[in-house]
Amino acid sequence: MNKDYLGKIVKVKMDRPLGSKHPKHGFIYPVNYGYIPNTVS
Repeated sequence: MNKDYLGKIVKVKMDRPLGSKHPKHGFIYPVNYGYIPNTVS
């Protein structure tokens, strides 16, 4: 449940850093994009 992560320090997998270019579509990511491993998005 998402409430389990509120107020906690978690490890995040950074998939697309700020300013990186999408490999297929070419747009630039305006924010950091990532996820918390072993969770359902």
